[in-house]
Amino acid sequence: MKQWQIVLISGVFVAAAGAEEPPSKWSVSAGVVHRFGMNLEVSGSSHSQNRGGLTPSDSFRQQTVEGSLPADDITQFANRSFDDGYVFMDAGTVNYGGDTWYWGYDNSSQVQDDTLVFHRSVLETTTTLEQSSSVGTLYNRDWREDVDLNATGAEIQLSRFLLQKKDIRINWSVGVQILPDFGKSLRTSTLAQRETTTFTTTISEQQLTQTTTYDLMGVDPPDAPYRGTESGWPPPSPLLPNLPSDQTVSSSGESVSSETERRSVAAWNDNSMDIDLDLYSVWTGPQIQLDVSGKAALFLQPALSVNYVGMEAARRETWWVDSGSGAVAAARWHDRAEKGAWRLGLGILAGLEVPFGDHWFATVSGGYEWVPDPVDLAVGPNKVSLDLSGGQLKGGIGCRW
Repeated sequence: MKQWQIVLISGVFVAAAGAEEPPSKWSVSAGVVHRFGMNLEVSGSSHSQNRGGLTPSDSFRQQTVEGSLPADDITQFANRSFDDGYVFMDAGTVNYGGDTWYWGYDNSSQVQDDTLVFHRSVLETTTTLEQSSSVGTLYNRDWREDVDLNATGAEIQLSRFLLQKKDIRINWSVGVQILPDFGKSLRTSTLAQRETTTFTTTISEQQLTQTTTYDLMGVDPPDAPYRGTESGWPPPSPLLPNLPSDQTVSSSGESVSSETERRSVAAWNDNSMDIDLDLYSVWTGPQIQLDVSGKAALFLQPALSVNYVGMEAARRETWWVDSGSGAVAAARWHDRAEKGAWRLGLGILAGLEVPFGDHWFATVSGGYEWVPDPVDLAVGPNKVSLDLSGGQLKGGIGCRW
């Protein structure tokens, strides 16, 4: 393109000697410019994703036992009570051989061969509470959005005649474009999760029976029921060892019941971004006109431009949590950033100029401008990238003098 412009300009000055002098050397026009097809891209993640989203509740297991049998070390002297009797220590148990006459029993069935058995029974209830939690992710994605931008503004153009040869007229033009206050509002969700917590209550019941056995050592016990005293009175009071010879525990009638409850918590993020832009452009380049039947002129206009863009982005994010009674904002983030940048561009326009009156004309044109370097702006965990390349449509009214 640059080589083409150099050749064109060189040719202009070579032909200047035979060029025709036009009646008007200057022209100015003003009108509307519409730039379309510019590109805006948003990328990145979110604060809630960087934080990790939902955290599973702590899992635990808690167990309580009611109605347990008492601990009993049968190698130690002790006062022992049973459901069907007792064996206590008397005054001489510890110092005189370990026997006692302070005992009693209820039923004749407790006498078994040369032993006397006693029983303790209890209903043991074990309650187990368990909690477990898991988090499932419905979606977890980056914010990637690619949208087209359009903007409408005003343009003023000043042109200076260079040369004319027959139906070809060459001008040099300078223009200014002002496209204020345009942009986009974007909204998306990038993370949604659900936590499921399971509560389980298990109740286990069983009848525990402790059987404690004493040796009778050949003694024929009194008929049941019998109640010995600490003093051994009234006689006869047979002696019984204070230490059991055996002790066992058996269980029966076990039953188990369980109840499970599940609770769910839903969570998601809501991201929004408002992007405001202002674009100012100054361009310059030759305008090559070709008269058509003396009533209109077609023109081709390459141009080099300098573009200034002011970009401001405001980002908002809310982390919503719904436990079943309505969504609640658990966290909020606000980010704001702004930037101004200069970018060079290269464009080409083709159009039509129609004169009316002695000095007035109307013009319409369309073309494309390439701006190779995008404008990037970081806002929170996201990046906004603006590509100013796009098409142009223009229309205006001008005057020559």
